Amino acid sequence: MNGRFPFDSPMEPLIKNMRVGECGYTLPWAIEILEDGRGYINSNYPCEERSGGTLCTYIEKRADGYVWVNASTVPPHSRVRKEEHNTWHDMEIKFYAN
Repeated sequence: MNGRFPFDSPMEPLIKNMRVGECGYTLPWAIEILEDGRGYINSNYPCEERSGGTLCTYIEKRADGYVWVNASTVPPHSRVRKEEHNTWHDMEIKFYAN
């Protein structure tokens, strides 16, 4: 996907403000992975055009309505939980590998 986040947009560059085709980098701790492999993200976290520092997890908003996460950009220390996800993470995500 070759989308870009519209940083000239009047909206804050947050995950929840992403439109279909937009992509960028967010913080790895915005993501919660359940033991069964389902993933959730807190959509109030930033999404920036460039990676840098802790903004290292690549995400895309696709036409199916999901935020897709490049699995290879999620650090191994990301949270994996056995219990059902908490409501702090408000958006289900999908993972892909490149």
